[in-house]
Amino acid sequence: MAAPSMGWRKPEAPQAKGAATKMRSEWKRSTKECSLDQLRPELATAIREYMQEHELAGWEDTVQICCETVSERAKVDLLSRLLGSTQKVVYSAALITPRWLIYAVSDANKGASALAMQLADAEISHQLAELTQDHGPNLLAFRLGNSMRESLFIGLGEGSAADQFESMLRAVVQQAR
Repeated sequence: MAAPSMGWRKPEAPQAKGAATKMRSEWKRSTKECSLDQLRPELATAIREYMQEHELAGWEDTVQICCETVSERAKVDLLSRLLGSTQKVVYSAALITPRWLIYAVSDANKGASALAMQLADAEISHQLAELTQDHGPNLLAFRLGNSMRESLFIGLGEGSAADQFESMLRAVVQQAR
């Protein structure tokens, strides 16, 4: 006798012990390589003001790569609304110098802000990207002015600009050691 078609499902194969299901990324990202002067004005201003505030002169002449990423939220879910994170588009910039990763982010609610992470003794992984089907490295490093290392996820789109950025980041971290 055939199994009834309503409500009957073929049992799924058991998952390997400890296997985790990846969460789908809530962001669609696109990344392009550009110069500091080609960045969105609010990102470039936030970076320059941050570096000036921390009295780091001469960094602009040592930028090895600069990228801008546009991140579009696929869907604003209930948790995002409850946490007040309803931005649909976020812009970010990441620059690498021989000593620093300089990162800026801008959205319509919070404006633009920047930070710098020291590349000496930094570690690169893909923890968040592996968990969320997202793209981009995690950097564990000392933020300028802090005595403890922090983790920063650098969300990137897929493609040659993102690949070149990550390759340069790995090379500079290796050289900084």
